[in-house]
Amino acid sequence: MNKLPAIRSTNWLNKVPEVTLSFWIIKIMSTTVGETGADFLAVNAGWGQGVTRTVMAALLAAHPSSAT
Repeated sequence: MNKLPAIRSTNWLNKVPEVTLSFWIIKIMSTTVGETGADFLAVNAGWGQGVTRTVMAALLAAHPSSAT
């Protein structure tokens, strides 16, 4: 049985991005924007929780990165 070299197999198995300061900044900013947008629609726009939940779920499903 042929085995892949250790370096090559670990690179192939590692599909998780490196967690760095920029990762956390982007993660916090994107989470904040999503929550703020949902709060705005539910409270300030007067859509209520049901409509806002449906709209936000549709946006999440339509997002290109959710297809991977």
